[in-house]
Amino acid sequence: MRKSIFLERKTFVFSPESIGKVDGIRVLERGHGYSTWIDFSLPMAEWVAGVFYEAIIGNKKIDRWTEREGPFSFLAEIKANAGGEFLRISRFGGAGIARTFCLCIPAGEKNFCWWAFGDTGIARTLATPDNEEWPKFVIRIKQGVYEEIFRIPLRKKNVVFLGDGMGKTVITGSLNVGQPGLSTYNTATVGVLGDGFMARDLTFENTAGPDAHQAVAFRSDSDQSIIENCEFLGNQDTLYARALRQLYNQCRIEGNVDFIFGNSAAVFQNSIILIRPRQLSPEHGETNTVTAHGRTDPAQSTGFVFQNCLINGTNEYMKLYYQNPKVHKNYLGRPWKEFSRTLFIDCYLGDLITPQGWMPWDRDFALSTLYYGELGNSGLGANLSARVPWSSQIPKEYTKAYSLRNFIQADEWISSSS
Repeated sequence: MRKSIFLERKTFVFSPESIGKVDGIRVLERGHGYSTWIDFSLPMAEWVAGVFYEAIIGNKKIDRWTEREGPFSFLAEIKANAGGEFLRISRFGGAGIARTFCLCIPAGEKNFCWWAFGDTGIARTLATPDNEEWPKFVIRIKQGVYEEIFRIPLRKKNVVFLGDGMGKTVITGSLNVGQPGLSTYNTATVGVLGDGFMARDLTFENTAGPDAHQAVAFRSDSDQSIIENCEFLGNQDTLYARALRQLYNQCRIEGNVDFIFGNSAAVFQNSIILIRPRQLSPEHGETNTVTAHGRTDPAQSTGFVFQNCLINGTNEYMKLYYQNPKVHKNYLGRPWKEFSRTLFIDCYLGDLITPQGWMPWDRDFALSTLYYGELGNSGLGANLSARVPWSSQIPKEYTKAYSLRNFIQADEWISSSS
């Protein structure tokens, strides 16, 4: 049975000078820096989503400090006594001030772990806070397959999902619009509203079959969101980049019909985007579209920008494609809304992309108001000689408008300490 997971606030306050006990969880601070340690000595009966488990965690202490660059910086690594469990501490303040505590529980009988944040050694929560004051709230998701429907509401800001790698940490569901009462919006396996969401090293999946129509793996309304080295697997409507500013870097996205869609200002960099078989009998042919952007007003600063990405098919799909290329039609996108905007810059477009490149939504709808542009692409699918007349070749001098800095103001919110 699938569980619907909603992050709710559970607050625990510990004094930095003394031992605090709450629900059998004991936190002990001994000074700062290398001498800081945490002792979980009693059975635990609570975790970040409010689901109850029991786990006896042995004493652990700091084993070594490590430095890492980039938006995810973990400065301490703790080894466990036994059982494959471990603890990490991350610092966001000055030297020697442990400000974040993380307990990681192995996948299987137990699910997510939690990070408890603190300020100068004060741990104040063991579940996602209403996160205005904390720099990050990290949920460390160990290797395993998690059948969860996960929702992060608007008030939960700066939540970070950190897994063990694409295909290793998998969050999966199968909701789809064929089920009573479900809209496309509500089919998402993971849905995020809180700003500042970040994720790395995991897979978001919707296993609804190719005949299930809309079935979202990941939906985001999170402003200033960064997704890195993550995988999105589905068929129709895999990735719903619904609103606000989002960055996807070194990701892998699979689907077939409009499988990257929404009305966000989203940049996709260095990513692999693959078309997978659509129908139950795909050898008979189909029509697939990579994108369906939904800008509804010319004043909206939204659009999809793909930079240095690879657009091709899965191995399974390419075997079908080469058997009879004429019956398989694959397009870069079609206009979901009147002012749809999508650009491919310096990408590799495989030979499965049709010479026309872009597909109408319904006759001439939006053809005079959309903006579909290409520049500097390579591959057999990048030949522009037969492109539809309502698409554009981007003048090189205009590409600066679609840089990270100008398009999503990345210089204001993406840094090594993000």
